[in-house]
Amino acid sequence: MDEAIRVLTGEAIISAGGWHPRYARVLLIEHDDVDALVLVDGNGDGAELELEYWHRDADGSWLGGSTGGHGSLDSLPSARSWDAGDFVCALGRVAPGTDITVEYGGAAYHRTASELGVWGLIRPADSPRPGDLPAVMVPGSGS
Repeated sequence: MDEAIRVLTGEAIISAGGWHPRYARVLLIEHDDVDALVLVDGNGDGAELELEYWHRDADGSWLGGSTGGHGSLDSLPSARSWDAGDFVCALGRVAPGTDITVEYGGAAYHRTASELGVWGLIRPADSPRPGDLPAVMVPGSGS
């Protein structure tokens, strides 16, 4: 890739990742000032998703970090959260348009599920409570 990615878009992610633009689709781009959580459907059929971390460098360009298989779209749970070292993440799939509340580090963050029901959150791992993970409230699930 010759040009730096200044704005993290689905088109830029597909191009940088070598995905075929005819089939691949980006299901989620969630970012803060420095880190991004991206979910890519490489074949466009939902059968095999890739979860990617992106990081912004000192000049403001986005660079791809680690990536790994994340199962199928149909197998995404309504909510999952984890610690990724310098940041924490939460991701899930619910009914499209569902409003999600995620609490982390004493603050509440609100997300709305996409037309495919996918939602996500990425935050610096800066909670004053050691081992704290994002707590997700999914309407109708009891959590």
